[in-house]
Amino acid sequence: MKWTKNKLGKEWKSLTLALCAAILFYVIISHLGTIGAALARFGYFIYPVFLGVVIAYIFDPLVKVFEFHVFQKMKRYRVRRSLSVLCAILIVVIGIIFLFVGLIPQLIDSVTTFIANIGTYITQIRQWTEMLANKAAEYHVDVTDLENNITKFLDSLMDSLPQNANNIVSSAVSVGQNIVSWIIGFIIAIYFLVDKKRLLNWFGRLFRAIMTEKAYASSAAFWGRCNKILIRYIICDLLDGLIIGLANAVYMTIARMPYVVLISVVV
Repeated sequence: MKWTKNKLGKEWKSLTLALCAAILFYVIISHLGTIGAALARFGYFIYPVFLGVVIAYIFDPLVKVFEFHVFQKMKRYRVRRSLSVLCAILIVVIGIIFLFVGLIPQLIDSVTTFIANIGTYITQIRQWTEMLANKAAEYHVDVTDLENNITKFLDSLMDSLPQNANNIVSSAVSVGQNIVSWIIGFIIAIYFLVDKKRLLNWFGRLFRAIMTEKAYASSAAFWGRCNKILIRYIICDLLDGLIIGLANAVYMTIARMPYVVLISVVV
């Protein structure tokens, strides 16, 4: 009798779990749109936090330079860390300001020049297409389909430019929202950088509580190695880009070429 009750109890538990899982699955399938909208809204709110984590992770090596090489004689950790974060942020902000001061005027000039001369560019492309068709005809090569497709594309491009004014405005609004998210993420990153030690201690206690000491030591060593590799890669990649951009800027300045800052940043 006892065995029968235990067996029935186990069967009822299994059936109950299966029924609950089926009901939950049906509810999710029936409300995919609502759930997707809720997840999108949640992602919209969590996005600045994610940006803050990424920014703090990238800034941390620069903060360490100030912490261990400039303010290393300060005994109070909180003061030393705060000053290091402040100096690192000031350097990055000043660099971004100088970059945008040189970049934005050239970018606006490039866009306005392109829009003002787009008719001339399209005319030149049509002339090149006709020249290509004539040259191909000399060698008995039929490129009529290619010429027609290019002509249709250029005509549709000219027709769609006035209609895309609303899209340009909406894109500008989206860019503005992204800028606000980056600003919020930057502010959150400051808190992460200042409270790095306390946050790491908190996560350490959390993982020690849910993992064995051996597993925690092994995973900590593994992620420590991953962190060193990734930080070295980011630093070397940034230095590589900086060297190439400066070399390009020096060459373009010597050659007296236009849009030095804009093209060097792209390069």
